[in-house]
Amino acid sequence: MGDNRERFEKELQRIKAHRFRRLLIVGREEDIRAGNYQSLIKPKAVLATVAAFEVRYDLPVVFARTPEDGGRQIEKWAFWFAREIILNAKGLMG
Repeated sequence: MGDNRERFEKELQRIKAHRFRRLLIVGREEDIRAGNYQSLIKPKAVLATVAAFEVRYDLPVVFARTPEDGGRQIEKWAFWFAREIILNAKGLMG
């Protein structure tokens, strides 16, 4: 959202080609609102940018309280995504 915003948005543009995509933010939305982070960017600007990315890139935003929670969430998504692929493939085969 700061110095690397252009590069980050290029990455967001690239993931639009993928069927399953999410933006996982490790931290709490409440902490952003309270400005509990190391940046001079105002909380309102951070949240507005996140909302804009969500709409602009059709990218659901998910918050995870800790890196461990984020890791568990990614594991769940990977499991369910793989399961859907397998079920769809089985459906095509017979």
